[in-house]
Amino acid sequence: MRVVVDTNVWLLAVLAPDGFCAPLLDRLREDDFQIVACPAMLRELTVVLHRPRIAQKYRLTPSTIARVVVLLLSRAESMPDPPILAVSRDPRDDVFVAAAVASKADYLVTRDDDLKRDSGVQVYLSRFGVQVQSVREFLKTLDSAL
Repeated sequence: MRVVVDTNVWLLAVLAPDGFCAPLLDRLREDDFQIVACPAMLRELTVVLHRPRIAQKYRLTPSTIARVVVLLLSRAESMPDPPILAVSRDPRDDVFVAAAVASKADYLVTRDDDLKRDSGVQVYLSRFGVQVQSVREFLKTLDSAL
């Protein structure tokens, strides 16, 4: 099962280790699914985690951030940054759509309502066999697949 995970999911998994996104990191550690990531997605996550306001508020040390990034890098199938097409309402979301299509992912997992509820994005991705799921939906999908 190939999956593109939106940066906002990884961010929340790190910032709220007891929250609803955190089990996704555990399932990744257990090799329950294969993530696909491009440099743009990993850069975004790294930049956001290093923002002083976030690092201080959540007491993120450079080693904590490095552990998460190393985990993602070690488990991810790396791909080059994909060509971006304007598909979603928010241009910042298009990298995830493009990565899901270019990598032939099965799922795009996100918390972003623009991606989950935009029928244009849904139709576009469905042409390439990609389903958009929330974190909870994807965890249920994983449970039913095992």
